[in-house]
Amino acid sequence: MDSSKTLTIRAAVKGDLTGLTPLWKMLYSFLQKYGYEFPVDDTTAQAWVTAASGQLGRFQFVWIAEVSNSVVGFLCMRLTFSPPQYGRHLIAHITELYVDERIRSRGLGRKLVEQAFAKAQELKAHSIEVQTMARNDGAISFWNKAGFASELIQFRKSMK
Repeated sequence: MDSSKTLTIRAAVKGDLTGLTPLWKMLYSFLQKYGYEFPVDDTTAQAWVTAASGQLGRFQFVWIAEVSNSVVGFLCMRLTFSPPQYGRHLIAHITELYVDERIRSRGLGRKLVEQAFAKAQELKAHSIEVQTMARNDGAISFWNKAGFASELIQFRKSMK
C-alpha cells in the first residue's frame, strides 16, 4: 500500500451501515461467480443494514477499513450460542469480509480479522467460525493462513 495513504480500521456505528451497501453488494456479486445463488440487489442490501443496525454492538459487530478516508473494506461478525446439548458456548461468526479487489493482498483483510479476533477474545467466545464458497481458493487460502481449519462441508440442493 502506498505509504502516503493513511489506513484506518474502526468500529462501525449505525450511521455507517447504509454507506457500506455498495461494498456489501460487490461482495455478494463476487460470490455469485463461485455459485452463490441468492439475489443481490438494493432490497437485500437494505435488509442487511436493517438486521445489522438492530444488533450492532450487542450481537453484531462491524469494522470498516478506510484508506485516506475512503471506505475500502469491512468485516461483519455475529454472535450466537451453541445449542444446549453442546454447552451453550458463545460462538463468533464472521459473516462477511470484503476488501476492494483493487487493493487486496496488502494486509487489510488480515487487519480486519485481527479486530474480530480481539473482540471475540474480549467476549470470551469459545471459537470463531467462518464459511466461504467451496470453489473460492483465494478465500480458503486466506482463512487457512489466518489460523482456521476446515471442519465441515455444507451441501445445498436448489429447489427452484
